[in-house]
Amino acid sequence: MTLDEIILAAQSHDAFAKKVLGDPALAAPLFQGHLPREVVAQVDWGTLRALPPSFIKSTLQQTHADLLFTARLATPGAGEVLLHLLFEHQTTVEPLMPLRLMGYMHELWSRQAKAEGLPLPPVNSMVLNQGPQQWTPSVQFQDMVCLPGGGDSPLREFVPRFRHVLLDLATFDPGSQEHHAQLRIVLQHMKMARLRRIVEFFAWLVREHKEVELVIHDDLLRLSLVYAFNADPGLDLENIVRTLPGESNLKQQTMIIAETLFDRLRQEGRQEGRQEGRQEGQEAGVWMGKVQLLESLMGREPTLEAELSRLSVTELRQRFDVLEAEYNAAFKKA
Repeated sequence: MTLDEIILAAQSHDAFAKKVLGDPALAAPLFQGHLPREVVAQVDWGTLRALPPSFIKSTLQQTHADLLFTARLATPGAGEVLLHLLFEHQTTVEPLMPLRLMGYMHELWSRQAKAEGLPLPPVNSMVLNQGPQQWTPSVQFQDMVCLPGGGDSPLREFVPRFRHVLLDLATFDPGSQEHHAQLRIVLQHMKMARLRRIVEFFAWLVREHKEVELVIHDDLLRLSLVYAFNADPGLDLENIVRTLPGESNLKQQTMIIAETLFDRLRQEGRQEGRQEGRQEGQEAGVWMGKVQLLESLMGREPTLEAELSRLSVTELRQRFDVLEAEYNAAFKKA
C-alpha cells in the first residue's frame, strides 16, 4: 500500500482534497476560476507553489483541511500574494467562518512580520464546502458585527472589512460549470463522495468520457478509486466495473486498479467466499485495515490481524472511531 493510500484510508475526504488540489497544476485553475477576475489578473500564475504544512497555523496546529500557496504578483517588484484554501466537510455550515479565517490571517501575518518585517503580503482565502448543506452564512466579516445605523455608522471604520471566496459543492455543478477537465472530475467526485453517491459519480464519468471525451489520468483514477473505496466501505467496485463501457480504456484502467484493491483484501484473508457475504467481508477487511493504518500513523504497533478478525464490523468501526478521536485531539486541534 502506498503512502497516499494509507493517508486516504485514515482521513479520506481531507487527504484526497489535499493530495489532488495541493498540486499547483490543479490549484491554479481552481483559484483562477473562482477568484474575482481583477484579482486573477494581478497574479503571475506560473510562480504558484504550495507551502509546506509548517507555514500554516504554527500555534493553532496544522490541520488536514488547509492548503497554503504563494505566488508572485504580476507587477514587477510588487511582492507576493498568499492564497489560502480551506476544506469544510462538516454536516452543518460554519457561520463564524470569517472570524476563523481572520485568526488564520493573523497567524500568517504575525509569522511574516517576525521573519521578514513589513510590508505584509495580501491573503486571499477560499472556502470549499463539501458538506451536504447549502452554505447560507455571509462571506463578509463586517456582516458579523452589529453597527448602530448600519453601513452609515461612524463605527464602520473600526471594523475590519474582508470577505472570503466560497465554492459550495452543495449547489455547484462541476459537470457544467467547470471547464478544466481534471478539476471537473475532482470536484464532481468530492461532491458525490460526501453524499455517498459514488456510483452516480462513475456513471457521470462514463457519460462525460463518451460524450465529450473527458479522459481521467491514470494517477487521478487510482486515487479516485482508493478514495471511493475508503469513503464508502460498502461500495461494490465490481458493480462499478461492470457498468463501464466494454472496450473502453476507462474500463481497462478501472479493472486493473480495482483488481489490485481486491487482491489486497484476498491476500489478507478479508474476502468472504460466499456471494451473500461478500459485502460484509469486504467492509470488515476495510475497517481492519483502517484501524491498523491509523495506529501506524499514530506511532503505535498495529493490532495483530488475528485479534481484529474476531471483531464484528460494528466493533471494528467503534475501535476506529475511538482511535480517530484520539488522532484528531492530538493533530487536528481546532
